[in-house]
Amino acid sequence: MAHHLNRKAIVIARIFGILVLLVGFLVLFVGFGQSSIETATKTWYPTQGTVTSSEIIIKKRVIKRKRRWHPQVMVTYQVNGHTYTTDKIYFTGGFAFRNRYQAKMFVSAYPIGSTVTIYVDRNNPKQAALRRGGNSGIFLQLSGAFLIIIGACFLVVLRNGHNPKQLIQANSRHNLYLN
Repeated sequence: MAHHLNRKAIVIARIFGILVLLVGFLVLFVGFGQSSIETATKTWYPTQGTVTSSEIIIKKRVIKRKRRWHPQVMVTYQVNGHTYTTDKIYFTGGFAFRNRYQAKMFVSAYPIGSTVTIYVDRNNPKQAALRRGGNSGIFLQLSGAFLIIIGACFLVVLRNGHNPKQLIQANSRHNLYLN
């Protein structure tokens, strides 16, 4: 019975290691895509737009239950006689502050009715943002690399003959000497 549990634990641990490795590669891949988009936005051309809405949306994070203040600025702009609207601060994703004061300061720079510079994609004028670039791609790349390292280490430890039961037994013997 104990041998069966040992084999089952090893299979589960290997599956876990493989899943962490695959998720790491997926996150890394998405990170490279985000970085590519962030770099592309640096070539977008500036144009003028009018702020139609400027507010702060409060969201609670699910994991840590902490509040985040998300500025939302809507801008209407024209390209070649066509009117478009964007609410993107950075094209690649969300933008939040940890406290209300910072969010309020950000939003106050974009009062309703004011004229602002926004950056528009030459190939698709529907795509525009208040700011060029971003940093979510590098964060995703680092997160993906971390997961790949953890998954690989997990698989290497299992492959080298260190199975969970042996590690638990060795730890139990060590604890006996300490008691």
